[in-house]
Amino acid sequence: MGDISAQFPELLLLSPGAIANLKIQLGDFALTASGVPSTVIRWQGDEWTVLRQGVVQINSKP
Repeated sequence: MGDISAQFPELLLLSPGAIANLKIQLGDFALTASGVPSTVIRWQGDEWTVLRQGVVQINSKP
């Protein structure tokens, strides 16, 4: 997630404490990169705006 936060500093990401809480609740899991680009979106006005298109396709128009 470091590359995402570097590329999009305005985005909110889960804190290390929040990730630790998830691991307590869900069981341990690895935070490893898949090698597949992430889709990054933001809410702007009254619709989603795709900032970076990855594998997940987002249709921002109804």
